[in-house]
Amino acid sequence: TGSGRQNRDEELFGHKPFAVIADYFAKKGIATLRIDDRGIGGSSQGKDDDTTANFATDISTAVDFLAAKGYLNIGLIGHSEGGMIAPIVAKMNNKVKFLVLMAAPGTKIEELLIQQNYLGGKLAGMTEKDLAEANVMNKKIYDFIKSYSGTTYEEDLKKFMTENFQGKMSKEELTQTISQTKKNWFRYFIKFNPDEYLSTIKIPVLALNGSLDFQVPAKENLEAIQQSLTKAGNKNFKTEELTGLNHLFQEAKTGAFAEYADIEQTISPKALAGMADWIAKLKK
Repeated sequence: TGSGRQNRDEELFGHKPFAVIADYFAKKGIATLRIDDRGIGGSSQGKDDDTTANFATDISTAVDFLAAKGYLNIGLIGHSEGGMIAPIVAKMNNKVKFLVLMAAPGTKIEELLIQQNYLGGKLAGMTEKDLAEANVMNKKIYDFIKSYSGTTYEEDLKKFMTENFQGKMSKEELTQTISQTKKNWFRYFIKFNPDEYLSTIKIPVLALNGSLDFQVPAKENLEAIQQSLTKAGNKNFKTEELTGLNHLFQEAKTGAFAEYADIEQTISPKALAGMADWIAKLKK
């Protein structure tokens, strides 16, 4: 699943995309295993210092579970942060035979977040002046996190944020930013470079992205994924930008965050067919 705690259906904004994918795949003869993230549904509570790397071990265990039951043609579908997790798992577990990456990051996460914040703000109506100021602030925060080498991170983060941004952010914004960036998950996330894993992947890979995705912009990230897989010497991969789809692979008007819950469609039929048809061809 993507970032945040989600159940086995990747339930969000009133939609259950993983349930829809599983149902469509079943009708095409493709079985699926879905699990609840740590801290939700039937899974264990998890810990406050969990990171993307911890989540990868959960998925690797799920792969081993299937392999122990005799399944051989096991692949992973990762959406958003799940598209970071899938290559990590493929590198650590040779039982993974193919990957489907849905809106997966290909560029360095720091670069991705800068672009995501800019595009999201623009869609929300922010002025270029405000967007530029926010960009400078975000870059400054990310640089602090990436270069921090002390032993009292949370305390030093609060001091840094207060000294640099009090008056530039509202009290609520300052508190919210500190709450997000103090987490171990975010510290791991901001330093992550997908190329470190993608450039080692030689199994078949399908990477899809929507042209209206502002969270993981299609052009830059699909190009980066293609470059990494080419560097790996991967002979069987496909990258495709799907016109008119947003980050959740819904048919959208602008791709803005505000549309996610308002769109009735959970996931576009062309995304479903693209994944199922590609997987089916692997069996031939």
